[in-house]
Amino acid sequence: MTGLGEICDFVVDGNIFYDGKIVKACVGIIDGKIQAIKKIIKGEKYKDFGYRLILPAGIDAHVHFREPGLVKKEDFYNGSLCAALGGISCVLDMPNTKPPVVSISNLEDKVSIAKRRSHVDFGFFALPTSSMNLGSIEALSKLAIGFKIFMAGASKDLMVKDENELHRLIEMIAKTGKIISIHAEDEDMIEENKKGLIPKNLQDHNKIRSEDAELSAIKKILNINSKYNAKIHFAHLSSAKSVELLRSIKKEVSLSNSLSNITKISNISSEVTPHHLFLTENFSMPSRPSKPGFGKVNPPLRKPTDRESLYNALLDGTIDILASDHAPHTIEEKEDEFERVPSGMPGVETSLPMFLSILKHNYIELPKLVQIFSTRPAEIFGLNKGKIEVGYDADLIVIDMHDEEKIKSSRVHYKCGWTPFENFFAIYPEYTFVRGNMVVENKEIVGDPGLGCLQTGKPTEKSDKKE
Repeated sequence: MTGLGEICDFVVDGNIFYDGKIVKACVGIIDGKIQAIKKIIKGEKYKDFGYRLILPAGIDAHVHFREPGLVKKEDFYNGSLCAALGGISCVLDMPNTKPPVVSISNLEDKVSIAKRRSHVDFGFFALPTSSMNLGSIEALSKLAIGFKIFMAGASKDLMVKDENELHRLIEMIAKTGKIISIHAEDEDMIEENKKGLIPKNLQDHNKIRSEDAELSAIKKILNINSKYNAKIHFAHLSSAKSVELLRSIKKEVSLSNSLSNITKISNISSEVTPHHLFLTENFSMPSRPSKPGFGKVNPPLRKPTDRESLYNALLDGTIDILASDHAPHTIEEKEDEFERVPSGMPGVETSLPMFLSILKHNYIELPKLVQIFSTRPAEIFGLNKGKIEVGYDADLIVIDMHDEEKIKSSRVHYKCGWTPFENFFAIYPEYTFVRGNMVVENKEIVGDPGLGCLQTGKPTEKSDKKE
């Protein structure tokens, strides 16, 4: 174990996940960063958590907090509150707000909102458009965590489906070194599948936004990026076919001795959502079984075989991380005629707690849980978080693994007032710390809004001090 000889600002004591295993130790914190990990540390403030489990807090790399412009569904104050209660210390917010993040002024407005209202740290994706040149891309890259390209699943003015335009944008973004999150669905295939079909249910939605539409889009991006080697992150993978493609590529690269091939695949990452892992096209809300719109998302909920394939891919590393794609809509919107129902569902408050329950029941191992929620997201997006190690941000959660409960719509804190995971089991963190600041105590928010700091994907220098 490492550490400094000085007295720390704050010390937490408990069963810490450190260096791949659980150890009884203290974490010493100075100026929001971990400065010591030892059996005994002196601190101005000290909190003994006994034998409760202390993990690095989660990072949610895909949320839609809807602010500005869509605040009846969610906002940064409430969304970040839900994140903190769910053990998430950092969120990366998507750009399809009103107005969308297509200019520096739009991005600066969102940063200003979050600085005043967020309980947790945050980063923002920008939205590249056909009118942008390298100068505007570079300017956005200075504040943005990355860029989001919607190949489908957005309004027509926000989508990029033309192959020449994809080439141009990916080439420019690659020069900035920033990551590109891809909503991978082939809009032309979707439009073709839609002909003559008025969707009435989730099965129809699945047919229209087919597995092949997702697979086609992923192949197109991989082909384009073979020329530019940009950092590509595939959002919300949903199908077995997509999993098998990525698995085959990783296997092929692992068998080759080509450094260039290894570098290229290391620049490719992916995520899966809880709803694609745990729900299928047969989903219905327990309280509203006649309203299939509650399960409408893009890409769609698919078949049980896809769900199984996605879970195995998360466990074996084919898929890198879990992200909620928290995209809430109101109950009134979700109860509309299916064709008019907007796609998306909430998830930021329940994602990690559900997986802590899964951990309790031995369906995932602790190192893998920490990897998919904390360590790997931090690596992919260049955050100084995700590990309990000296020099990292002191983003921590404290868990009583015996404190399991059922998720209830009446008890989640979403502005939309519902959850698709009604009656799923969960273990909510008792405490959440963001850079050493307690924001959740005894499962209640105690931190003030405005604590969160902007993350741009430029990690600070790691401490190399050791005792």
